[in-house]
Amino acid sequence: MREDQICKQFVNEINNLIALNQLKAKDLRFFHIPNGGSRPKKEAVNFKRMGTLKGVPDYQFIWHSNKGAEFGFLEFKLPKKGYLTPEQKAFKKFCEDCNIPYQIARSTEEAINFLKQWKVLKWIKI
Repeated sequence: MREDQICKQFVNEINNLIALNQLKAKDLRFFHIPNGGSRPKKEAVNFKRMGTLKGVPDYQFIWHSNKGAEFGFLEFKLPKKGYLTPEQKAFKKFCEDCNIPYQIARSTEEAINFLKQWKVLKWIKI
């Protein structure tokens, strides 16, 4: 399975869990950050001028909790094959230094479990 297929499966699963009232946080917003992939050089240059940053994870999550607004990052990597680039390692370290949740998931199930650890989703089984 390719990384983009895992991401699509993950988004589908999250949306299903939300529809089944499995959201523990008061609200949730998440979005994919399309930094990677191949694109024409002109478009890549334009994105860089607009502020695209190498190493930013695949997803950002923002949710309401008893503490107020919280957020975290999730990076998908293929099982056994995927590794962080130097820029991704630097962004991960930045998050760790700032106490910002950051996880690397190698499957949909693993990603869902991280959201449960962050208290975004409920721990009950469906």
